[in-house]
Amino acid sequence: MTRCILCYRCTYVADQITNQRVHGVLDRGDHAEISTYISKAIENDFSGNMIDVCPVGALTDKTFRFKNRVWFTKPVDAHRDCPTCSGKVTLWFRGDEVLRVTARKDQWGEVQSYDGKPGWICNTCRFDKKDMKDWVIEGPMQVARHSVISANHYEKGIKPAETVARVMGGRNPKLLMDIHDVSDVNDPSVDLSKINGPATGSTFTTKNK
Repeated sequence: MTRCILCYRCTYVADQITNQRVHGVLDRGDHAEISTYISKAIENDFSGNMIDVCPVGALTDKTFRFKNRVWFTKPVDAHRDCPTCSGKVTLWFRGDEVLRVTARKDQWGEVQSYDGKPGWICNTCRFDKKDMKDWVIEGPMQVARHSVISANHYEKGIKPAETVARVMGGRNPKLLMDIHDVSDVNDPSVDLSKINGPATGSTFTTKNK
């Protein structure tokens, strides 16, 4: 927990989603740290919401960790008919892969509320529903102009006309090298969103054996 700044946001959220919080601040002074009590584990079905409120990344999504950079993903608002939570989420995907699922946040970075209640999402929606067919896409998420995510986020974008063939007198360009033939770590048949844990070199070499 070297990133933790003891903001207590995760403990505040735990108090809202359960009456039996099992983690808190242990020790005192510069030895203080966030941890669970002895022989306890966080097993609440809404425990993943503590990830969304951590301001420094001390708590991370185990299904997304080290798989991609946030600014390379495309966030869209989506929903599903979930019997446990509101089912209203933000999907972060790249290509056809859903890499991360988070609760929707407002312009202040706080979890949105619906009918006066926080829009927490359950662990099933967050960790298990990683297929596009599981969700109804509503549209691109509204991204603040000053956010680093806005660098690759376009709304109502118009694809520019292809000019290579016109410059080459009507001839189409030839593919000089297919990167997937020379690089094992760019194998498009490997679905990173379905890998348990971070993707490493063994993920691709094991697949090719």
